[in-house]
Amino acid sequence: MIRLRGIDLLLTYQCSGRCAHCCYRASPDRHETMTLDEVENYLSAVADHPLENILLFGGEPFLHYDLLHQSILLAAKLARVLVFTNGYWATDRQTARRLLAGLQEAGLDYILFSVDAFHQAHVPLERIAIGIEAARDLGYRTIEIDNRYLQGSGADNFFDRRTGEIMTQLGQLCDLTGITVHQGPMETVGRAADQLSPYLETQTSPPTRCPLPDYLGDDLRLPIRVEIHPGGWVNLCAGLALGNAQQRPLDQILADYNPETHPIISVLMREGPAGLRPLLKRHGLSLPGGYTDGCHLCYQARRLLQPHYPEHLAPLSVYREGPATPVLQLQTGIIYGPIHSRRLGRSLGINLLPTAYKLCSFDCVYCHYGRTRVKTLTPEESPFPSVKQVLNAVEEALQTHQEIDYLTFSGNGEPTLHPHFPAIVAGVRRLRDTLKPEVKLAILSNSSTVHLPRIRAALKMFDAPIMKLDAGDPTTLARINRPAANVKLEAIIEGLKEIPNLIIQSVLVTGRVSNIQGEPFEAWLSALAAIRPAQVQIYSTDRPVAEAGVEKVPPATLRSIAEEIEQRTGLQVRAYWALAPGSSPLPAGR
Repeated sequence: MIRLRGIDLLLTYQCSGRCAHCCYRASPDRHETMTLDEVENYLSAVADHPLENILLFGGEPFLHYDLLHQSILLAAKLARVLVFTNGYWATDRQTARRLLAGLQEAGLDYILFSVDAFHQAHVPLERIAIGIEAARDLGYRTIEIDNRYLQGSGADNFFDRRTGEIMTQLGQLCDLTGITVHQGPMETVGRAADQLSPYLETQTSPPTRCPLPDYLGDDLRLPIRVEIHPGGWVNLCAGLALGNAQQRPLDQILADYNPETHPIISVLMREGPAGLRPLLKRHGLSLPGGYTDGCHLCYQARRLLQPHYPEHLAPLSVYREGPATPVLQLQTGIIYGPIHSRRLGRSLGINLLPTAYKLCSFDCVYCHYGRTRVKTLTPEESPFPSVKQVLNAVEEALQTHQEIDYLTFSGNGEPTLHPHFPAIVAGVRRLRDTLKPEVKLAILSNSSTVHLPRIRAALKMFDAPIMKLDAGDPTTLARINRPAANVKLEAIIEGLKEIPNLIIQSVLVTGRVSNIQGEPFEAWLSALAAIRPAQVQIYSTDRPVAEAGVEKVPPATLRSIAEEIEQRTGLQVRAYWALAPGSSPLPAGR
């Protein structure tokens, strides 16, 4: 029997971001959400438990503000309420005050903001500062910050260094006096197991004790907290189910809890995560690769066992990402990053394009931003930032960020489509020369505008003009890049010949569309030989893409292609693919 001291209601899987460390695999395209009746039923079932607090979270609960507001009204009658949020909603002080005041009136005085490298890939840090100051102005009793680390505070990896930088910047943006900062490692579960475990060292000695978090009671025999998911699944850890509260009443699930009869919990209680390996063997299964800690071992084993124990290892969404979707969200401002680039090191991005949609002259099948909403070579009434806005943002960024290698024009589509692109490039170069002359300028462009003399003149101001060329014939261009109607491949090839220090970037794909063999490959190779760039960079898609049937080219094939290009053209080629931390891409032939 379980007597709860706390209950966590995961109101929705929908989120404004798609964080790499999310154990629930929340994202903008997830729409599973609790109803208010379900919330009321769950809270009624635990009304007689000695509850100390009730957590409302997601996903991002502010995406369903009315549900959040009404849930606080219900929960505040039983215990103190805590809301976990990424702060995306704090777009300005007035909006933040209005939203937080409404929740405060419903009974909320405890709010916790997620702030780290994972969340700030999707939420501008300025919004966190606005949210904190709004909560402080309203007199919230408790305002806290939660940092999730890859390895730990001060660890020497990109994610943890970035989290440290973010916290320093946040302290400059707002007053953090009196705000508790909780720091802890991310759990290698869900999306984190897929995307972040490769950055961690593997273990060889499996733990013999289940590392149940303290907040759950640190004892599988007597857990003191559960979380309830949309769809009714009652979980201890994510994906470890005690039952479904839409199929059996929650109070009955808690009253009937017996760890000895649960096929997974009983093993974990006696033998820890190591005990799941013999269970795998009994089902003819084995763990591929290694594991980074006890939670990772447990999760990887449970993922394989899930089809055999669907009532005990649920919901399924914890174990499967679902249909392939773009994993990158559109940039929400002019400056983003810095991010760690395979090619450019610490790169600070400059987005000259609208933030509400992707604006591009291509609609590439492999694009991690998904389909192109506005596909054109001649945009007319798009909401571009002004030259002054861009230069002010770049100047502030250069003064703020101490260690960057490149300023990189990229963003939400094709950067050269900005009507004042040449003036912006000239202004950014002047700022760079004055404030940080050691920083280089780069651009990631699809090459569709290189037939224009004013664009070519601007491209000559870059240290690294990295220009796309995925196809050497119109048919392959149409199948892979799906350009706007007035984009001409011949004009692209002729324009590229005029750019000094040119770097060609080519994405190679296979599957239902391919440019790695036969006539498409030969035409592309001939185009490279005619252009004679300073370097060719080839890579494939390492993230999921929105188009079904588009497949990644494996590293061995990329390396072989790079060697063939060098041998047949004499060009310098570098092949890139996802590598273990600390590794570098190797030139062909080495």
